[in-house]
Amino acid sequence: MHSKFALILALGLTVAACGDDDEATNNATNNTTNNTTNNDTNNHTTNNGDHSHAVTLNFAGLVNGEAFSCGQSYNLGTAQTPSEFSEFKMYVSEVELLTANGTAVPVMLDNDAKWQNGSVALVDFEDGTGSCANGNADVNTAVKGMVEHGVYTGVRFVLGVPFDNNHGDAATAESPLNVTSMFWSWQSGYKFLRVDGKADNGGFRVHLGSTGCMMGANDTVESCTNGNRPVIEFTDFDVESDVVNVDIGKLFEALDMTPDVDGNSAVCMSTPDHAACNQVFPELGLPFGTTAAAAQAVFSKK
Repeated sequence: MHSKFALILALGLTVAACGDDDEATNNATNNTTNNTTNNDTNNHTTNNGDHSHAVTLNFAGLVNGEAFSCGQSYNLGTAQTPSEFSEFKMYVSEVELLTANGTAVPVMLDNDAKWQNGSVALVDFEDGTGSCANGNADVNTAVKGMVEHGVYTGVRFVLGVPFDNNHGDAATAESPLNVTSMFWSWQSGYKFLRVDGKADNGGFRVHLGSTGCMMGANDTVESCTNGNRPVIEFTDFDVESDVVNVDIGKLFEALDMTPDVDGNSAVCMSTPDHAACNQVFPELGLPFGTTAAAAQAVFSKK
Protein backbone atom coordinates (compact mmCIF):
# COMPACT_ATOMS: atom_id res chain seq x y z
CA MET A 1 0.00 0.00 0.00
CA HIS A 2 2.73 2.39 0.94
CA SER A 3 4.66 1.53 -2.20
CA LYS A 4 1.60 2.24 -4.37
CA PHE A 5 1.07 5.59 -2.68
CA ALA A 6 4.71 6.51 -3.21
CA LEU A 7 4.46 5.61 -6.89
CA ILE A 8 1.35 7.76 -7.37
CA LEU A 9 2.99 10.68 -5.55
CA ALA A 10 6.10 10.41 -7.72
CA LEU A 11 4.02 10.39 -10.91
CA GLY A 12 2.12 13.47 -9.71
CA LEU A 13 5.29 15.38 -9.04
CA THR A 14 6.65 14.41 -12.46
CA VAL A 15 3.50 15.68 -14.19
CA ALA A 16 3.61 18.91 -12.17
CA ALA A 17 7.24 19.41 -13.08
CA CYS A 18 6.47 18.87 -16.75
CA GLY A 19 3.65 21.43 -16.48
CA ASP A 20 6.04 24.01 -14.99
CA ASP A 21 8.54 23.44 -17.84
CA ASP A 22 5.79 23.93 -20.46
CA GLU A 23 4.67 27.20 -18.85
CA ALA A 24 8.26 28.45 -18.69
CA THR A 25 8.75 27.49 -22.33
CA ASN A 26 5.50 29.18 -23.32
CA ASN A 27 6.38 32.31 -21.34
CA ALA A 28 9.82 32.47 -22.94
CA THR A 29 8.28 31.98 -26.38
CA ASN A 30 5.64 34.62 -25.70
CA ASN A 31 8.26 37.07 -24.40
CA THR A 32 10.48 36.49 -27.42
CA THR A 33 7.51 36.90 -29.78
CA ASN A 34 6.33 40.03 -27.98
CA ASN A 35 9.81 41.55 -27.95
CA THR A 36 10.29 40.77 -31.63
CA THR A 37 6.86 42.20 -32.48
CA ASN A 38 7.52 45.32 -30.40
CA ASN A 39 10.92 45.84 -32.01
CA ASP A 40 9.47 45.36 -35.47
CA THR A 41 6.65 47.77 -34.65
CA ASN A 42 9.05 50.37 -33.30
CA ASN A 43 11.33 50.06 -36.31
CA HIS A 44 8.36 50.27 -38.67
CA THR A 45 7.08 53.39 -36.94
CA THR A 46 10.49 55.04 -37.09
CA ASN A 47 10.92 54.29 -40.76
CA ASN A 48 7.43 55.39 -41.68
CA GLY A 49 7.81 58.56 -39.63
CA ASP A 50 10.70 59.74 -41.77
CA HIS A 51 9.19 60.64 -45.13
CA SER A 52 11.64 63.37 -46.16
CA HIS A 53 15.29 64.25 -46.35
CA ALA A 54 17.40 67.40 -46.49
CA VAL A 55 18.26 68.89 -49.86
CA THR A 56 20.45 71.81 -50.95
CA LEU A 57 20.16 73.73 -54.21
CA ASN A 58 23.51 75.38 -54.94
CA PHE A 59 24.07 78.50 -57.05
CA ALA A 60 27.17 80.01 -58.65
CA GLY A 61 27.48 83.62 -59.82
CA LEU A 62 29.07 84.16 -63.24
CA VAL A 63 29.80 86.99 -65.66
CA ASN A 64 30.13 85.80 -69.25
CA GLY A 65 31.27 82.41 -68.04
CA GLU A 66 33.79 83.74 -65.51
CA ALA A 67 33.28 83.50 -61.76
CA PHE A 68 31.65 86.62 -60.30
CA SER A 69 33.99 88.64 -58.11
CA CYS A 70 33.67 92.10 -56.60
CA GLY A 71 36.34 94.41 -57.98
CA GLN A 72 37.10 92.34 -61.06
CA SER A 73 36.73 94.02 -64.45
CA TYR A 74 34.55 92.36 -67.08
CA ASN A 75 33.84 93.36 -70.67
CA LEU A 76 30.11 93.86 -71.07
CA GLY A 77 27.69 94.51 -73.91
CA THR A 78 28.05 94.92 -77.63
CA ALA A 79 31.04 97.26 -77.25
CA GLN A 80 32.73 95.00 -74.65
CA THR A 81 32.92 97.92 -72.23
CA PRO A 82 35.14 97.38 -69.14
CA SER A 83 32.78 97.09 -66.19
CA GLU A 84 32.69 96.33 -62.47
CA PHE A 85 29.80 95.17 -60.31
CA SER A 86 28.76 96.56 -56.95
CA GLU A 87 25.65 94.49 -56.19
CA PHE A 88 24.32 91.02 -57.06
CA LYS A 89 21.41 89.59 -55.06
CA MET A 90 18.22 87.70 -55.87
CA TYR A 91 15.21 86.09 -54.20
CA VAL A 92 14.27 82.46 -54.89
CA SER A 93 10.96 80.81 -54.03
CA GLU A 94 8.63 77.91 -54.92
CA VAL A 95 11.45 75.38 -55.26
CA GLU A 96 10.34 71.99 -56.60
CA LEU A 97 12.11 68.78 -57.55
CA LEU A 98 10.88 66.95 -60.65
CA THR A 99 10.49 63.24 -61.25
CA ALA A 100 11.15 61.57 -64.61
CA ASN A 101 7.44 61.70 -65.46
CA GLY A 102 7.25 65.43 -64.73
CA THR A 103 5.67 65.30 -61.28
CA ALA A 104 6.71 68.33 -59.22
CA VAL A 105 7.37 67.76 -55.51
CA PRO A 106 7.70 70.92 -53.39
CA VAL A 107 10.78 71.57 -51.28
CA MET A 108 9.85 72.90 -47.85
CA LEU A 109 12.40 75.66 -47.28
CA ASP A 110 14.20 75.84 -43.95
CA ASN A 111 13.69 78.86 -41.73
CA ASP A 112 17.14 79.92 -40.54
CA ALA A 113 16.07 83.43 -39.47
CA LYS A 114 18.62 84.98 -41.84
CA TRP A 115 18.69 83.77 -45.44
CA GLN A 116 15.38 81.89 -45.52
CA ASN A 117 12.00 82.31 -43.86
CA GLY A 118 10.29 79.10 -44.95
CA SER A 119 8.86 80.46 -48.20
CA VAL A 120 11.57 82.72 -49.65
CA ALA A 121 15.36 82.54 -49.81
CA LEU A 122 17.85 85.32 -50.49
CA VAL A 123 20.89 84.41 -52.60
CA ASP A 124 23.67 86.97 -52.15
CA PHE A 125 26.89 86.90 -54.19
CA GLU A 126 28.53 90.22 -53.22
CA ASP A 127 31.00 90.06 -50.34
CA GLY A 128 31.56 93.70 -49.44
CA THR A 129 35.03 93.89 -50.98
CA GLY A 130 36.40 96.03 -53.82
CA SER A 131 33.65 97.61 -55.89
CA CYS A 132 31.06 96.05 -53.54
CA ALA A 133 32.31 98.07 -50.56
CA ASN A 134 28.80 99.35 -49.82
CA GLY A 135 27.67 95.78 -49.19
CA ASN A 136 28.75 93.37 -46.45
CA ALA A 137 30.90 90.29 -46.06
CA ASP A 138 28.04 87.80 -45.71
CA VAL A 139 27.31 85.70 -48.78
CA ASN A 140 24.80 82.93 -49.41
CA THR A 141 24.85 80.66 -52.46
CA ALA A 142 22.62 77.81 -51.28
CA VAL A 143 18.90 77.26 -50.78
CA LYS A 144 18.12 74.54 -48.25
CA GLY A 145 15.03 72.58 -47.37
CA MET A 146 13.30 69.22 -46.97
CA VAL A 147 11.72 67.09 -49.69
CA GLU A 148 9.86 63.79 -49.74
CA HIS A 149 11.94 60.71 -50.48
CA GLY A 150 11.96 59.95 -54.18
CA VAL A 151 13.98 59.71 -57.35
CA TYR A 152 14.35 63.16 -58.88
CA THR A 153 15.73 64.14 -62.25
CA GLY A 154 15.01 67.87 -62.42
CA VAL A 155 14.41 71.11 -60.56
CA ARG A 156 12.13 74.12 -60.88
CA PHE A 157 12.07 77.41 -58.97
CA VAL A 158 10.82 80.96 -59.25
CA LEU A 159 13.05 84.01 -59.41
CA GLY A 160 11.04 86.31 -57.17
CA VAL A 161 8.88 86.71 -54.10
CA PRO A 162 5.34 85.25 -54.08
CA PHE A 163 2.58 87.84 -54.35
CA ASP A 164 1.34 87.17 -50.81
CA ASN A 165 4.80 88.00 -49.41
CA ASN A 166 5.73 90.71 -51.89
CA HIS A 167 3.83 93.73 -50.65
CA GLY A 168 4.40 93.96 -46.90
CA ASP A 169 6.53 96.32 -44.86
CA ALA A 170 10.24 95.59 -45.29
CA ALA A 171 11.01 97.51 -42.10
CA THR A 172 9.06 95.02 -39.98
CA ALA A 173 9.28 91.87 -42.13
CA GLU A 174 11.19 88.82 -40.96
CA SER A 175 14.52 88.01 -42.59
CA PRO A 176 15.33 87.80 -45.47
CA LEU A 177 12.49 90.14 -46.45
CA ASN A 178 13.86 92.81 -44.13
CA VAL A 179 16.68 93.74 -46.52
CA THR A 180 15.51 97.26 -47.34
CA SER A 181 17.95 97.63 -50.24
CA MET A 182 15.92 94.92 -51.98
CA PHE A 183 12.61 96.77 -51.55
CA TRP A 184 10.93 99.33 -53.82
CA SER A 185 8.92 101.78 -51.75
CA TRP A 186 7.51 103.31 -54.93
CA GLN A 187 6.18 99.92 -56.07
CA SER A 188 5.45 98.60 -52.56
CA GLY A 189 7.25 95.41 -53.49
CA TYR A 190 10.62 93.68 -53.60
CA LYS A 191 13.38 93.64 -56.16
CA PHE A 192 13.55 90.01 -57.18
CA LEU A 193 16.94 90.51 -58.78
CA ARG A 194 19.32 93.40 -58.18
CA VAL A 195 22.45 93.89 -60.28
CA ASP A 196 24.35 97.21 -60.06
CA GLY A 197 27.72 98.44 -61.25
CA LYS A 198 29.72 100.81 -63.42
CA ALA A 199 30.75 100.54 -67.05
CA ASP A 200 33.37 103.02 -68.24
CA ASN A 201 32.37 105.21 -65.25
CA GLY A 202 28.72 105.12 -66.26
CA GLY A 203 26.33 103.50 -63.81
CA PHE A 204 24.16 100.52 -64.74
CA ARG A 205 21.28 98.93 -62.86
CA VAL A 206 19.01 95.98 -63.47
CA HIS A 207 16.23 95.73 -60.88
CA LEU A 208 13.59 93.11 -61.58
CA GLY A 209 10.25 93.31 -59.79
CA SER A 210 6.50 93.48 -60.22
CA THR A 211 5.13 96.65 -61.82
CA GLY A 212 1.74 98.16 -62.53
CA CYS A 213 0.66 97.33 -58.99
CA MET A 214 -2.73 98.63 -57.87
CA MET A 215 -3.50 99.71 -54.32
CA GLY A 216 -6.76 98.70 -52.71
CA ALA A 217 -9.01 100.49 -50.25
CA ASN A 218 -6.91 99.41 -47.28
CA ASP A 219 -3.66 100.74 -48.76
CA THR A 220 -2.60 97.23 -49.69
CA VAL A 221 -1.62 96.03 -53.14
CA GLU A 222 -4.45 94.03 -54.69
CA SER A 223 -2.90 93.19 -58.05
CA CYS A 224 0.01 93.88 -60.40
CA THR A 225 -0.19 94.12 -64.18
CA ASN A 226 3.28 92.63 -64.59
CA GLY A 227 4.25 89.96 -62.09
CA ASN A 228 7.72 89.54 -63.65
CA ARG A 229 8.52 86.27 -61.87
CA PRO A 230 10.47 84.00 -64.23
CA VAL A 231 10.05 80.26 -63.72
CA ILE A 232 13.40 78.52 -64.13
CA GLU A 233 13.34 74.80 -64.91
CA PHE A 234 15.88 72.11 -65.68
CA THR A 235 14.51 68.66 -66.49
CA ASP A 236 17.98 67.07 -66.38
CA PHE A 237 19.37 68.14 -63.02
CA ASP A 238 20.88 66.18 -60.12
CA VAL A 239 20.37 68.33 -57.04
CA GLU A 240 23.01 66.29 -55.18
CA SER A 241 25.81 67.23 -57.59
CA ASP A 242 24.70 69.90 -60.08
CA VAL A 243 24.87 73.66 -59.57
CA VAL A 244 22.68 76.44 -60.99
CA ASN A 245 24.85 78.99 -62.79
CA VAL A 246 23.55 82.57 -62.77
CA ASP A 247 25.38 84.47 -65.52
CA ILE A 248 24.51 88.16 -65.22
CA GLY A 249 26.76 89.03 -68.16
CA LYS A 250 23.90 87.73 -70.33
CA LEU A 251 21.67 90.57 -69.12
CA PHE A 252 23.84 93.10 -70.95
CA GLU A 253 24.78 91.04 -74.00
CA ALA A 254 22.61 93.00 -76.44
CA LEU A 255 23.22 96.44 -74.86
CA ASP A 256 25.69 99.17 -75.74
CA MET A 257 27.18 99.96 -72.32
CA THR A 258 28.72 103.28 -73.42
CA PRO A 259 27.50 105.93 -70.92
CA ASP A 260 24.83 108.35 -72.17
CA VAL A 261 24.68 112.11 -71.52
CA ASP A 262 23.22 111.45 -68.09
CA GLY A 263 26.11 109.18 -67.15
CA ASN A 264 24.09 105.97 -67.34
CA SER A 265 25.33 102.92 -69.19
CA ALA A 266 22.13 100.89 -68.89
CA VAL A 267 19.12 101.21 -66.62
CA CYS A 268 16.31 98.66 -66.43
CA MET A 269 14.02 99.11 -63.45
CA SER A 270 11.24 96.95 -64.96
CA THR A 271 9.15 100.01 -65.89
CA PRO A 272 7.82 100.61 -69.44
CA ASP A 273 9.86 103.79 -69.93
CA HIS A 274 13.20 102.00 -69.54
CA ALA A 275 14.20 100.97 -73.04
CA ALA A 276 17.08 98.80 -71.85
CA CYS A 277 14.51 96.33 -70.50
CA ASN A 278 13.69 95.41 -74.09
CA GLN A 279 17.06 93.65 -74.23
CA VAL A 280 17.26 92.54 -70.58
CA PHE A 281 13.85 90.90 -70.08
CA PRO A 282 14.12 88.32 -72.91
CA GLU A 283 17.37 87.09 -71.34
CA LEU A 284 15.28 86.24 -68.25
CA GLY A 285 12.56 84.57 -70.31
CA LEU A 286 10.11 87.45 -69.82
CA PRO A 287 8.16 89.64 -72.25
CA PHE A 288 8.49 93.40 -72.05
CA GLY A 289 6.02 95.73 -73.75
CA THR A 290 5.85 94.59 -77.36
CA THR A 291 9.02 92.51 -77.00
CA ALA A 292 8.09 88.85 -76.81
CA ALA A 293 9.50 86.44 -74.26
CA ALA A 294 12.38 84.25 -75.35
CA ALA A 295 14.17 81.26 -73.88
CA GLN A 296 15.99 82.52 -70.80
CA ALA A 297 19.79 82.58 -71.01
CA VAL A 298 20.88 83.75 -67.56
CA PHE A 299 20.42 80.43 -65.72
CA SER A 300 22.14 77.21 -66.73
CA LYS A 301 23.21 73.90 -65.22
CA LYS A 302 26.78 73.31 -64.14
